[in-house]
Amino acid sequence: YSIGCPFRCGFCNATSRRVYRLRAPEKIVADLDNVVRRSGVMRFHMLSHLLNGDSRHLDELLTRLESANLKIFWSDCCRPAGIGADTLARMRRVGASVLVWGIDCGSERLSRLMNKGVHHDSALGILKASHRAGIRNVVNIIIGMPHENEQDIEETLRFIDRAKPYVHRFETPTYLFHHESLLARSPERYGLVPGADGGVDEPSGLSWKQRTARMPDLARRMAARDPLMRGYDPRGRLTRALTGPLLSPLWARIRAAKRARSPTSG
Repeated sequence: YSIGCPFRCGFCNATSRRVYRLRAPEKIVADLDNVVRRSGVMRFHMLSHLLNGDSRHLDELLTRLESANLKIFWSDCCRPAGIGADTLARMRRVGASVLVWGIDCGSERLSRLMNKGVHHDSALGILKASHRAGIRNVVNIIIGMPHENEQDIEETLRFIDRAKPYVHRFETPTYLFHHESLLARSPERYGLVPGADGGVDEPSGLSWKQRTARMPDLARRMAARDPLMRGYDPRGRLTRALTGPLLSPLWARIRAAKRARSPTSG
């Protein structure tokens, strides 16, 4: 129910859209009510970029969900900033069971460099409030970003240790170069130059080829830190266990459909 993003994170391709549009809350709730009535489905994963990109829109959406009393369960993606404990409690009461939080940058230095605008102490407070409200937190932290160094990695691991009591899953994908991102369109603004291998090079650091070569080892290092870690394998496929029981029936149906279409099935 949203297109684009109002924020300007350097690494993200959502900024390639020039507009940020939101579907009207009354239409969102009407669509959900229609699906519940026609199919009996009660669990939803919202495929929007950002649930809390506009606080007034979120407030109206929650008000309409409260009035509709659909008794559904849902998950969505959130920015760990500008959202309070009262709002999180309201979200839980209208069915929020899983929230995926875009921490993205594991260190404060990278967060500033990539214009993420998220501060770890305040993000940790939001994770605590969400956990207290009864919501399962999934935290996304991208590893292997341009300019990432050993100090950034250690700070990332320290943040993970601090957040661990309030997090159901950590998602630690390796950095994926998006050609439509601000970083790709203006690499000089981020202290980078176009790389010969299709990515971006650090003039006084790693080339894109060197950085991509070390990503599998970095991913294994993160995964070895804690059993809650989930991320990408070396070929970049997202682990499907992020949202636990909320999406398990959906993945089971997808796998069954794929088997049914397979030439070797039956």
